[in-house]
Amino acid sequence: MSETVADRILNYIADQGLTAGDKLPAEVEMSRILGFSRNSMREAYSDLIAKSVIQRRHGVGTFVNDPPIFNSPGVSFGFWRMIQSSGRSPGLKEVFRDRVVPETSLKTRLEITSDDPVGRVRWLFTANGQPCVVIDHYLVPEIPLEAVPRQGTFNVLASVTGYIQTRGATLETINSAEAAGPEIASLLSLTPGRPLLRGFATIRGGDGKVALFSDAWQSPDLIASRNLFDLSPLDFQDITANRNKTKKPEPQQDKDKTNEN
Repeated sequence: MSETVADRILNYIADQGLTAGDKLPAEVEMSRILGFSRNSMREAYSDLIAKSVIQRRHGVGTFVNDPPIFNSPGVSFGFWRMIQSSGRSPGLKEVFRDRVVPETSLKTRLEITSDDPVGRVRWLFTANGQPCVVIDHYLVPEIPLEAVPRQGTFNVLASVTGYIQTRGATLETINSAEAAGPEIASLLSLTPGRPLLRGFATIRGGDGKVALFSDAWQSPDLIASRNLFDLSPLDFQDITANRNKTKKPEPQQDKDKTNEN
C-alpha cells in the first residue's frame, strides 16, 4: 500500500514527538517540509481534521487533537498504525517470549491436536509513553518463535509472511468486555478489576489453515472501539411489529364443526 500525504503527516507528528495541543506547521511550510504540493497538503489537512486527528483554530493555526485511539479495521490493521493515526507517538516493548503447552482452549483457537509447545510473544504498546495495549501472539507449531524478531518490527504479520499463504488470507476478530486481572492491570497501569476491552484475532492463510492467534487487552483510558455499517431500507422496517400484527388463521375444520352445531 502506497503512503499517502496524510500518512506522511502522521509520520511527521510521530517523528517530531508532537502530542495533543502541539502546533503543526502551516500548510505552506508543511508542503515544503514533506515535498508535496499545496493542494495535496490542503486535502490531507482537511481529511485529518474530519477524522479529529488534528484541529484548526481560526486565526491561530492547526494543532494535534486528542481523540481516542480507535480500534477499527477502517483505520488499518495493527495497533501501531491505530495509535499513529490518532496523532500520538507509538511505542512497542517485548515483555517476554516463551513456549507453552497449549491448553484445550488454545488448541481449539489454533486448530491443532498435538500437545507440542507453541511459541508465545507478549508485546506492550504505548501511546506517548502511556501503556495502552498488552497483546499475546501464539504461533502454530510449524512457525518457529524466532520468526518474530526481538526488535525492529511492530507488525507480527510481516514476521510470519514466509510461513503462510498470503493470497486469500483472512483476519477474524472477536471482542468482549472483562475485568482486568492483576497481571494485565499492572502492565496497563490500571486498578485490578477495572473493566476493559479484550480482543481475540485469528489469522488464516489462503489455504484456510490458522497461522497465528492473538489475545489483546486494551486500556479503557486510551482505546475506543468504532464500527461503521451500511444500512439498507430494510433495516428501517419494523419487522417484529409487522409479525405481531399478523394473526394466525383459525383452522377451517373447527369453523365447520361450529356451523354444524
